[in-house]
Amino acid sequence: MIQMENVSIGHAHQWRLRNVSLTIRDGEKVGIIGMSGSGKTTLGELLVGLRQPSKGKLTNDFQVRLPIFQHASQAFNPKRTIGFALQEAVNLRPNERNKMMHRCEHALHTFGLSPEVWKCYPHEVSGGQLQRLNVIRTLMVEPDMTVCDEMTANVDVLVEHEMVQQLNRYHAETGKTLIMISHDIAFLSQCVERFIVLEDGECVDDFMKADMFNKERRIATQRLIEVYQ
Repeated sequence: MIQMENVSIGHAHQWRLRNVSLTIRDGEKVGIIGMSGSGKTTLGELLVGLRQPSKGKLTNDFQVRLPIFQHASQAFNPKRTIGFALQEAVNLRPNERNKMMHRCEHALHTFGLSPEVWKCYPHEVSGGQLQRLNVIRTLMVEPDMTVCDEMTANVDVLVEHEMVQQLNRYHAETGKTLIMISHDIAFLSQCVERFIVLEDGECVDDFMKADMFNKERRIATQRLIEVYQ
């Protein structure tokens, strides 16, 4: 579980997050949504430990928290093979090497990737393939919490569909906490059960998917739903 109490990041007149209070529990599938500049990425970085609060209190019980970022090309060392990068992930849980290698092989098959990809360098595979590999490298670790930040922004509809299926299957099999960050409420609706809406660094709405069209939704949420409809 992660709990935030009046958490802010930044400083006066330039707050990236302002007085955010929320709780994310074990096993939840949560979508973080908002317009560009609303603070989504900052909140994601806070959740995986890449940022610390300037003010407020954060309590975290998750041992392993990992991100899947938008630009897969920045997540791989161009001078190392894909196999080397996947092996680095195995090293995060050395006592589970065999299990992790099995998960990796299964995921490669599910995404339609040849085992030969291990020998390739990042520039030798397509952008869609590299983002698939980016997802595989994180999920094979089975982190306690995974934060996906606009992970489908640079892939086509087919790859996006594959990723949605893979993430839903992963959550069903492991029950691990999954956080999805996007500006696209239609995409998130395929993956998550709960929505957190940000506007100008503040959490302005927090609701379950079944309550999306309730009249009490905040104006910021209604704007996002209008685009969705």
